[in-house]
Amino acid sequence: MSSSPGFSAVLDNGKTPPEPEWLRYRLGFFIDACLPSVLGQSVSDFRWLVWFDDRCPDDFRADVESLVEDSEGRLEAVWTHDDFWADLPRRVAPLATSDHLLTTRLDSDDAIARDFVESLHQELMPTDRLAIDFPWGLQVDRSRIVYADHLRSNHFISLLQRRDQHLPRMVFEQAHPKLRRVAPVRHVLRKDMWLEVVHGTSLSNGVRGVPTTATALTERFDLHLDVTPVLSPAARRAAGARHRIDLAGRRLTNPHQTVAWARRLTDRVRGDWTEPQQEGPTLGERLLERWSDRR
Repeated sequence: MSSSPGFSAVLDNGKTPPEPEWLRYRLGFFIDACLPSVLGQSVSDFRWLVWFDDRCPDDFRADVESLVEDSEGRLEAVWTHDDFWADLPRRVAPLATSDHLLTTRLDSDDAIARDFVESLHQELMPTDRLAIDFPWGLQVDRSRIVYADHLRSNHFISLLQRRDQHLPRMVFEQAHPKLRRVAPVRHVLRKDMWLEVVHGTSLSNGVRGVPTTATALTERFDLHLDVTPVLSPAARRAAGARHRIDLAGRRLTNPHQTVAWARRLTDRVRGDWTEPQQEGPTLGERLLERWSDRR
């Protein structure tokens, strides 16, 4: 069973509820990207729970409930303003009916490929704990250009664990880049498994990939996004050259970008692999710590 929490989950009870404008802004991405991608999954043997702050306006709640009704039981809205971290195990753990529980992160403005859940199930094995990661995905930004991206232990990661274990935060037990501290991480190197929608004010920092055609979006995802269908070869080369120059500049000034680039090159030539559980920092993290200390 896969559970994907997150829309306006209350992470801090001391904060005020989201503004109606923000809720509407996020709902647009949810309707255009996240919702159709989950409803279009090639398998349906999973539960999809989405947390909503119940202090939202009545008209917003009515629109969400209409989406729930149209989903024919595949979208389950959780209306609450209880603390998310306490509410998560209370709601999810009792739903598991097998010996293991599989939980997945999914932001409300992002999307997953049609075979995402099916591919997750293909990696299941009888073990106490295993994180499952698909490093290769796509990004799309406000310019409507699609980028091929790579990010290990990204924010689409999943965690398999025995149901009889203590389940305090499930896949949220650690920040997604550090989930290997609680479980081995299985890196499954299939292409175009997820889509990150880059928006907001930090677009230059958010885009990590290189420009590509949008063919994968139609072949791999159910979406309602308006994107640039296909860049011409010349336009793609020009956009790719500009973006690579920008990335090279960032790598010279930001070692995090250099480490990510090295991981990308490594994963291009290796097959699926399992990163062992490791409580301490990796070599790359130690190098980054030394760099930070010298600044």
